[in-house]
Amino acid sequence: MYRKIVAFMFTISALAIGYLIFSIVSDAKVIQEIRQKEAIENKVYQPQPIPEVTNKESTTFHSIPSEEQFQKMLHEISHQKVSAADKQGHFHLPISDKVVDQLTYILDNKKNFEHHDTYRKIVADMKWEVDKNWVDYHNSLNEWLGYPDDNATGIMTDSEQNAYINEFVNDNSYGTKEETTNKKFKGNFTNAESQVLSIGDTVQFEEMKVKLRTVSYVNGNEFTRPQHDDFVTLLVTIKNTSNKVINIHPVAQMDLFDSESYKQPHTYMLKGNDSLHQVLKPEQKIYGKVIFDAHDSEFYQFVMEDVIHRTQAVWHIPNDEIYPK
Repeated sequence: MYRKIVAFMFTISALAIGYLIFSIVSDAKVIQEIRQKEAIENKVYQPQPIPEVTNKESTTFHSIPSEEQFQKMLHEISHQKVSAADKQGHFHLPISDKVVDQLTYILDNKKNFEHHDTYRKIVADMKWEVDKNWVDYHNSLNEWLGYPDDNATGIMTDSEQNAYINEFVNDNSYGTKEETTNKKFKGNFTNAESQVLSIGDTVQFEEMKVKLRTVSYVNGNEFTRPQHDDFVTLLVTIKNTSNKVINIHPVAQMDLFDSESYKQPHTYMLKGNDSLHQVLKPEQKIYGKVIFDAHDSEFYQFVMEDVIHRTQAVWHIPNDEIYPK
């Protein structure tokens, strides 16, 4: 009887020790898996250089210009508005929300331009479609650039402006304010093959940390319908990791491309799409949405650019990872 009790106690002890060892090993494995998962989730990627491309849009907007270069851009843009005997240069894009936002982004990062206040007025008139001041703007730019006497003599009529754009403006990839964009516009997007980012990944740019948190399809309502197929909403976190104030301009810095590399237009028809348009103080973080009026696609590519430091990050978004409506 005593031997049976001893054997029983030994068996129980062995089982207990075995269970304890199993628990320790299992716990260690779970902890290791958790740490591996946290390491993946907390991994911070580095951006890639913006690819060198040859079309005019990229040479204009993928770097911060000098003041003289900026003046030349505005001068060429003014030719879409004024009558002049000899128009030197033709800007390749029609005035649009995208152009306005790109110019605003440049001015936010070049506040030491000598004629900064005048440039702000010019861009504001572009945004609000005010034509009456363009003669003065054009002639001031002529003077600053040292151009010959080809001063503007008046404002072109709407039909003359449209005729000028049709003849001299050779890239309508952003569309004019009057277009409804029921067609696709080919973008100049080039993916960085060395790095494929996914939803949930974080990228550390020179002055900010950016995370693509979620992507979802969003319904419109009886008053707001997508002009293409779907509203695609991206929830993004941005943190200012520099020691200075930075400006975030979604339209100037963020683009969405479909599987055929067509650029999808931003939409302002839904509430919250301007929530990322912010000025961030050092260490300040924001959560916000950027919304696109997108064509159906097998997958999308979300591109975030740091124009000042000429880097970009590209997130690959498979259709089956987008939250349904």
